Amino acid sequence: MHTYVAETGGALAGGGGIGNDGHVAFVYVRGLHLGDRIRTCFLRLAMGANLRPAGGRYFAEASALSLPLFERFGFRRIGIERVDRDGVPFERLLVERPAS
Repeated sequence: MHTYVAETGGALAGGGGIGNDGHVAFVYVRGLHLGDRIRTCFLRLAMGANLRPAGGRYFAEASALSLPLFERFGFRRIGIERVDRDGVPFERLLVERPAS
């Protein structure tokens, strides 16, 4: 997995990671940096570092908050995943795009 972090003023601003198979494992930005375009930079950097993912595609489990970011990069919805974490149910949107 390729993992990237950003800091501002010595404090963590966010991070992102992508596997060799094209799975965008996470794109996280601390709340006060949401408007700083850091998420866009992370996704662009991660995809640029992995131009030929093993499966020929990029894919992720997106929250409703992160869906617009993925859509700007050409990802499309392919399904919904319902998960339960410590008794708390929530949905994640499954998204993908070709690696061309």
